[in-house]
Amino acid sequence: MKARKPNSLEKRLRRHAAVAARFAQRLCGDRAQARALTRRAIQVALQRARFVPVPRDLRAWLLTLLFHQFLLTRARCFAA
Repeated sequence: MKARKPNSLEKRLRRHAAVAARFAQRLCGDRAQARALTRRAIQVALQRARFVPVPRDLRAWLLTLLFHQFLLTRARCFAA
């Protein structure tokens, strides 16, 4: 099975992954959770890019999506 090549948006998002991971680490306090949160934010960005125009400031958009994903996970914890 061949590995698929990442598209240009995915490459651009991965450039900001280190910054997003540091931000997630500060939010979560746990490296494994931060890594999962970063992956989820990148996944959400790729999904949303199919339906909405990608903003110019990709880093800010990724960090915003990451923060929203963090808030969603916190809300689920308190709702249970």
